[in-house]
Amino acid sequence: MQELIDNALGVSPGRVENWKQVRNDFRMEQQFDLDRASYLILRNIEENMQLSGLNEVHYMKKFDAFVLCLWSLLPLPTPSVPLSKMERPPLAFNFVDVGVTVNLPDSLLDVLLVVRAMLVKYDHFSDLCPSWVPNPLPEEEQKDLYEMSLVEWNTKCEIQVLVDRENDRRAKLAAKIAELKPALPATDDTRHTKSVSKDGRPTSQTSLLESELLELQQIQQTPIKTASEIYAEQEDEKQATVKLQYCVELKPYELNLRKYMILGGVYHIDLLQQPPQPQELHDKSTITVLEVPTQLSPVEFHEKYVPPPPPEPGQRRLPEEIEAELKKQEKELEKLALISIE
Repeated sequence: MQELIDNALGVSPGRVENWKQVRNDFRMEQQFDLDRASYLILRNIEENMQLSGLNEVHYMKKFDAFVLCLWSLLPLPTPSVPLSKMERPPLAFNFVDVGVTVNLPDSLLDVLLVVRAMLVKYDHFSDLCPSWVPNPLPEEEQKDLYEMSLVEWNTKCEIQVLVDRENDRRAKLAAKIAELKPALPATDDTRHTKSVSKDGRPTSQTSLLESELLELQQIQQTPIKTASEIYAEQEDEKQATVKLQYCVELKPYELNLRKYMILGGVYHIDLLQQPPQPQELHDKSTITVLEVPTQLSPVEFHEKYVPPPPPEPGQRRLPEEIEAELKKQEKELEKLALISIE
């Protein structure tokens, strides 16, 4: 389906949109099946997952298209003397098969939760992002090589006409300079007798000739650029303007897919509620309380973290103040969940 969409030659836009809708439906169904499989595994943790340690269980299954890892804790009997959170082991574990390490805060110690780390080898999200589709090219940039060569040739011819006119003008200036030089006095005595008008301009004939000659020489000494150099400068300015049209406006949490590309797959790291587990009755039968809807439910976990403001320039602080601020920042960071990906 994706190949049909990418190579939709001679197909109406309406049909392409229908293909995209079918593709998205397939993707949603595939993700639903993965979530459903995870839920069915978690419906009976003791039977479907492996026990490691006192009450820690984990699950790992590797396929060609994805790797599924689950981690959870079995509930223990309530002790007669409750342990403080400092005495209980931290919620830290490592999913070696997908290269993910998770550290959860102490606020989740009393929550029956499951952590899922699933690495899928495909990417079903990039083409749904706003930055996936590039901005349309300007009409000038859509021309082929032959058309661009003609435009470049015609533009250079027009520029060359202006360059030739400038060369003719400078040739006339050179002739005028040659005429003015003999008219100047040979000595410098007359230069000190020149008068100046109210607006600062010289009024004597000699001073007028000198100023005009100096102005003509400055114009003549300015180098003339070739048609190719002028065209290259114009193209650089035009390309700088065109690049601004390619910029994509993104929100702070969105990835610029005009700059980056997703390679190697996508991680799904979820903090889930542990479904109700089957309970064994006295006659060896089991009963399970089902919560509707029978699907994965996320754990509502939100913590607000505000980083400390940077110190003011030139401000000197005592070592005790710096240490107290670092301890405060570390205490705030311990309230967050830390996820490391190798």
